Amino acid sequence: IQPEWDESWNPNVYSPLRWKNIRTTMAGYCPALDSDWVVRQRAHYAKQDTRTPTEKMILELVARGELPDPQDYDITSVCGQQLSE
Repeated sequence: IQPEWDESWNPNVYSPLRWKNIRTTMAGYCPALDSDWVVRQRAHYAKQDTRTPTEKMILELVARGELPDPQDYDITSVCGQQLSE
């Protein structure tokens, strides 16, 4: 899987009602972030990741206040960890 296709790396944006349920489910995966495989995979993604035209458009919409910031829906945000850059 490439970083752009992995929702654990490239988060979606959700409606408030849907997010409530998804956040609860996602929080159940927090312990997995410490597994060796996930740590290696996320480091690999960080090296490969590029900003796509779609991501640029999303950032513009976020800056204009027209869309919530997708990083608020990232598993590392849910789990209270720093985002890998």
